[in-house]
Formats: sequence, C-alpha cells, structure tokens
Amino acid sequence: MRSLPTFPLALALSLALPFALSSSGCAGDDSASTASDTQTTNETNATGTASDSDSETGNVDVKTQLCGTGDKAEGSGANLMEKWGAPCTSNDDCVALAGEGAECLENILDIYLLPQGYCSKPCSLPNSDTQYVDNDPMCGDGMTCLGAVGFFETCALPCTSDDECQRDGFSCQLLPQIGAEGDPKFCLMNYECTLSCIDDPTQMGCS
Repeated sequence: MRSLPTFPLALALSLALPFALSSSGCAGDDSASTASDTQTTNETNATGTASDSDSETGNVDVKTQLCGTGDKAEGSGANLMEKWGAPCTSNDDCVALAGEGAECLENILDIYLLPQGYCSKPCSLPNSDTQYVDNDPMCGDGMTCLGAVGFFETCALPCTSDDECQRDGFSCQLLPQIGAEGDPKFCLMNYECTLSCIDDPTQMGCS
C-alpha cells in the first residue's frame, strides 16, 4: 500500500480527476443516477460528434492511431485481460465474465477513452491518502484496489510487461499523472487516447 502526500485541494483534484472511472456510459446499468446520466450524455455527445463526421474528417483514423482498436492482440505472457479489462458493451457482459458486481467502463471522466470498453469492479480505498491496496478483499486474491477516494476506486490486476496486456491500444503502465517509480503497473489505455487529442491531435502531449 502506498500513501499519497497531502496536496492543496485544487492540485489534488487536478491529479485525481483523470482517474475517476465512469461506468455510467454502459448499457444495462439501471442504477445510474441523474448526474451520471448527464455525464454519459456529455460523453456520448462528444464521441458522437466525432463519429458523425468520421467520413469527412478522418477522425476514425486519428482515434485508431491514438487509441488502438481495443481488439485482442497476441502476447507471449499470460493474458491479464481475458476477464478484468476485457472488452464489453454492457455491465452484463462483464458479470458473465467476472461475476456479480463487475462493471463495463467506457471512459475515464470524459477524458480518457477505453477502446471497446473495459471490465472492472468497484472497491473502496481506506482514506484519501491511500492510492493502492494490494490483495484487497473487495477485489479478490491478487487484485489491487487503486485510485483516489471520491474520484476513482476500482479493482485491477497488476502487470509486469506489455505482453500481459493482450488488447490493441493497451499496455502495462503506471497510472497517468500520479503513478510514481516503484508503483504497481496495470493494463491501461494509451495516455494519448483522450477526447481532447482525438479532437485536435496537434495539441501538446497528443503524440
């Protein structure tokens, strides 16, 4: 378990915000709140706008270039994305793979996209200073509860190499923004796979 240093509120929010995984965009989640519905609508509008103009602007090519396809890829290691991190279109897809409580995540707070969805499971960190809890009982043996309290708390399997992340566009890496040397790595989307970069790939940090 690694604890985070204490940050001023504004900085803490700016660091934690990109990781608040949103499951509200998944079909089959009947328990979504009005606020979550609004967030999902915003995300749909943002991605829908790009999709509507794909044939004219080439955004499909940009999105694929930045995000990959999300399709199954070959690797020499054990595939850590057969269950957790598997592609999905609804919570039901993930429950069938990973059991009750599993969720289909489509994006991270309308910032990062998760190509073809990402099966995960919510968990609870003990306090706002804790970023990781290994072998968390809410997650299951060998899994880590990670994130930032109030923004993003989810279960994931730690990885050691890209060969274990057998989906196009995903690799074994630190949490963006707040991951530090020595922290566990997870099978995550490309850092450049954001709505902002897809809209304007010439921005700094988009290549």
